[in-house]
Amino acid sequence: MAALAVWLTAAMLAGQPAPPPNKPVVPPLGNSSPEQARVLVQHAADYLQRFGRELAIIEFNRPRSVFNSVSEFNPNGDLYVVMFWANRGGVQLAHGRHPQMAGKDMSGVRNIEGIFVNKEIIKACNTAEGNGWVAFKWPNPASQQFAPRRVYAQKVDEYCIAAGVFVD
Repeated sequence: MAALAVWLTAAMLAGQPAPPPNKPVVPPLGNSSPEQARVLVQHAADYLQRFGRELAIIEFNRPRSVFNSVSEFNPNGDLYVVMFWANRGGVQLAHGRHPQMAGKDMSGVRNIEGIFVNKEIIKACNTAEGNGWVAFKWPNPASQQFAPRRVYAQKVDEYCIAAGVFVD
């Protein structure tokens, strides 16, 4: 029943039918723009403010969520939402592609250049503006190569929500 309530809240926001619950999620090879990532984060921020932390964490951790699969919010289906505490180290609350990361301290994750990517994302949330872009190289699942990635992060209360794209 709780899963249905979570889907209903997201579906109400997106105006979309429920995806089949047992169908596996295969990340598409779409090429969303940085602006689409920013807009997705804004929709996720609105969801968090409207429905609260508990439902947001459940929804953002659901790979078939309107935030993490093809939907009005995510037309190419290649974006996904991540959520951290903004001021409690690097504890990840949600990851739209890998929900098993929820609850883990991800502050030590580095890229090939030694950049602590999650610390940088959280730092962008904690600027005076409360949002920002972070650029770094990350393995692109489509090409299996390290590629430039841009992540938009926005602070909402005590949380940091982010989504990113690979750029040429």
